Amino acid sequence: AWPKVQLLDLGASAGLNLFGEKRAYRVVEKANPNEVLLDLGQAPPTQFIVPISGELGLPGRQTDPPTIAARTGIDLAPFYLHDEQDELTLASFIWGDQPVRLQRLREGIRALREAEEQGDVVRLFPVRLPDELETFLSTTWTPLPDLPIVIYNTTVTMYLEGGKQGVHDVLAPWAQNQPVPVLWLQWEPANAEEGESPDTYWLAWTADLWRDGRHHHFHLAWVHPHAAGLQWLPDATEWTKLAGKCTDLH
Repeated sequence: AWPKVQLLDLGASAGLNLFGEKRAYRVVEKANPNEVLLDLGQAPPTQFIVPISGELGLPGRQTDPPTIAARTGIDLAPFYLHDEQDELTLASFIWGDQPVRLQRLREGIRALREAEEQGDVVRLFPVRLPDELETFLSTTWTPLPDLPIVIYNTTVTMYLEGGKQGVHDVLAPWAQNQPVPVLWLQWEPANAEEGESPDTYWLAWTADLWRDGRHHHFHLAWVHPHAAGLQWLPDATEWTKLAGKCTDLH
């Protein structure tokens, strides 16, 4: 329910996910894919179709995304899209028999370019996770004051020394001491505590919220790596209750 936030993407590559709200997502019921539950995003539908299952259904019907006040990404080797040649190089990493993924990439690049034309830019920094994260948070990056911080990573920690725990050990003490709420969202392979995913390669969608000196942790759902399916878990109900109380900053 926050009207305005700032983003930090851990493992951002070219930074296209930092413009996620400028894409289009259609949420449908898995048992009845023809039933449209929700359209999200600012682009004309439909770019992504997300079938959902589980008792929760949807955590809310709010469709207006928050205003993104700042977009920052870090990566071991950020891929800067300076010109058309860079765009072609990035596109070359998609397998030739996956035209739909190439189309999604081109839409993402177009969203980036349109945002840049309006003065809405992304800042990318070379940072090695988790070793250099503490220095980045404490000295390199200066978050905007008085705005909630939303941090996220998708399929990153499996490549890192120390995995999820290595990032958590750095991020948690920093977040605990921030004067504004910090929300950390992850789509990552499950650890032993989170259990076994319901399908091959599905990821654990978790949320950590530091607010008013308290820490909350939720395992919200199981999710397909490319958002091609989502299964809500009981924690999502508790998350919905808490999220409704987060309209204020403090």
